[in-house]
Amino acid sequence: MQANEVQVVDGHLTGVVLGPADQPERLVDAQGKASALRELCAQLGCGPANAIAIGDGANDLPMLELAGVSVAYRAKPQVQQRAQYALNYSGLDGVLELFSG
Repeated sequence: MQANEVQVVDGHLTGVVLGPADQPERLVDAQGKASALRELCAQLGCGPANAIAIGDGANDLPMLELAGVSVAYRAKPQVQQRAQYALNYSGLDGVLELFSG
């Protein structure tokens, strides 16, 4: 998994954002998220068209555009307009409802 972390010093949040634990100097940006989706799909033996991506901000758009199913979760308007689905009032479990029935 690729995720940024918030710095903690002496048990207190500093407000400083760091990259993943293995590379704290390198923040995961929009292209990093898209690359992570490609890499995970390659590891699983599927293409990004078989993936579901969920995001809320503009830095998620390249990843959402790669995925076969894109979901804007309580997202900014720009993301809601470009994603296939938007969830504004449910929890993440609302994604399951997209595929039931």
